[in-house]
Amino acid sequence: MKRRMCAWTLILAMLLPVCGAAEALPPSSAMKLLGGEMTDVPADETELAEEQLSAEEMFDLGVAYDFAEGEDRDMEQAIYWYEQAAALGDVRAMFNLGVTYDQGDGVPVDAEQAIYWYEQAAALEYDKAMMNLALTYDLADGVERDMDKALYWYEQAAALGNADAMFNLGVTYDIGDGVEMDDEQAVAWYEQAAEAGSDKAMFNLGIMYYNGEGVEAD
Repeated sequence: MKRRMCAWTLILAMLLPVCGAAEALPPSSAMKLLGGEMTDVPADETELAEEQLSAEEMFDLGVAYDFAEGEDRDMEQAIYWYEQAAALGDVRAMFNLGVTYDQGDGVPVDAEQAIYWYEQAAALEYDKAMMNLALTYDLADGVERDMDKALYWYEQAAALGNADAMFNLGVTYDIGDGVEMDDEQAVAWYEQAAEAGSDKAMFNLGIMYYNGEGVEAD
């Protein structure tokens, strides 16, 4: 986990940096997406005719196998159906494949596969995949740390309204992590994140206004 310390009170979040100099933790988007109709593993797999299934139904099958309990859980089948759905353009399946390989959930951890599937989902403008790509490079999670790529993906996610990405951009400029420290940029990103509902950004803005960092003290 990535942790950024500061002289102020350290606040932990599900995935984000906080406090005047802040901290960042892994993404809320590490949670897999659930499907719609199908919640149980099919009793008779021979009844499944692939050519008659939609991408959504294939995704739901993947979820059914992925989230089944006990011996019914079958990650080989889950991955198979996620891949079938992904081949038909289902962005949720692409994302779940990325998380599966990212976390090593039923398979060996494979950063290359995780990045591949996140990039497939990101190409379809899926902001959570962009956020996970940013954090992969920011946290050096299975790859060398690359803040240029991290910033690129944070900015792409932020452009789609992802408040977590806006917040992490604020922290990056706040503490000068891989970029030149820039209080005005930090304030600008915190303000955008706050407008998008980030309470952590509101907290950091309060610290910056109190200290007169990037803004007049208020």
